[in-house]
Amino acid sequence: MNYSCAHWSADPTEALAAAQHRKVHALLHKAKIAPAHHILDIGCDWGDLAIQAAQTYHCRVTGVTLSKEQTRWADDRIQAAGLADRIEILLCDYRNVRPPAATGYYDRVISVGMFEHVGREYLPEYFATIKRLLHPREGILVLDGITAMNRVRLSPHPRYSYTSAATGRKFSDLIPMDDRKVEIHSLQARTDLFMLKYIFPGGYLPTIGMQLDHIHEGSGKMLVITSAESAGSHYARSLEVWRHNFVRNWGAIEADFHAENRQCTDFEVEAYRRKWLFVVAETSFRLQLLNNFTITAARTPGSEVSYESLPQGP
Repeated sequence: MNYSCAHWSADPTEALAAAQHRKVHALLHKAKIAPAHHILDIGCDWGDLAIQAAQTYHCRVTGVTLSKEQTRWADDRIQAAGLADRIEILLCDYRNVRPPAATGYYDRVISVGMFEHVGREYLPEYFATIKRLLHPREGILVLDGITAMNRVRLSPHPRYSYTSAATGRKFSDLIPMDDRKVEIHSLQARTDLFMLKYIFPGGYLPTIGMQLDHIHEGSGKMLVITSAESAGSHYARSLEVWRHNFVRNWGAIEADFHAENRQCTDFEVEAYRRKWLFVVAETSFRLQLLNNFTITAARTPGSEVSYESLPQGP
């Protein structure tokens, strides 16, 4: 189970599990893992990447998450796979992670769908922490997550306008345009206000250019970008499949919601349903307001540096 962008083939009938498996192994391949390596997975989800890494490369993996539910799920999966001797899941803030006592560093750091939640003011500390934990000469970082596109416009449609009660500042719906362009981050330096309030408090989506600068500056110029690969169209399809799964399984989801919120009203149930339909809407990716990038960086980079896009998803 993964909560991040899948990598789809050209087959329109491909299953989500197969596309997620392809994504995980694409990221692991970029990390250039050897059996002797110790991998740090920051924001490890339900442990799938850690399990695939240990099974495929016979390496050690330490995963980090703030979620008790993800920790329990990951630990159960690791035990079932017989990998408890190779994988450890830490329930803690990534900033509190200590390097392995035997070496003083992790050979590779992989972080998927994490930096969006760090917050703009904490991104320098995020990359400084990665630099501190990474092998000082041979370390490789693989980073995957959502970015904002460079330019959008503000459309003054009254239906979608919103005024902040705290600042009195007005924001309108964002749509692409060819003229009268403005930088999104000069007007709204964070993600959509609804998402900030209800889904991802503190969330922040940099543009790809800003993210590369964050890596460069946050690591004290010690991490050198070696590749950046776009997969925005693949995220659009991932969200479409998640939305279909949500709708198809709504009966079971609603029952679970009632079980956990026994005094809930019909209004609260409907608000919950609409909130998650909004979260898994793929429109922002189809309109190219958002993108998804896989970035690799190294302490001692090789000669090959690339900037490319994955083939468009169907």
